[in-house]
Amino acid sequence: MVRILEKYSRASGQMINLNKSRIVFSANTSDEQKEEMKRILQIEDAPNTGTYLGIPSFCGKTKRQAMSYVKEKVVKKLSMWKQHLLTQAVKKVETSFLNEESGDVGDDADG
Repeated sequence: MVRILEKYSRASGQMINLNKSRIVFSANTSDEQKEEMKRILQIEDAPNTGTYLGIPSFCGKTKRQAMSYVKEKVVKKLSMWKQHLLTQAVKKVETSFLNEESGDVGDDADG
């Protein structure tokens, strides 16, 4: 594994910063295998891989669960936009109504 990473570095011209690197293991990897790989690579495992651009970095077995987070954010954002647009529409209707009302009062006073 170390040789593969070294070959990648030479071929790509990119250095791998092991201080910033983490490793993710599948659920069926034994603890002994995990410890040996961490020792060889001299890096820690990543129990929580976090998010990248608001999306979970690691989906695991069910993408549906991982992507539900994105769906919830989109639904929330759409709801906020809808509320904002409805608020603007209500304000326009109120303004229009008030303008009509003030015009009607003026017509009644003149008539």
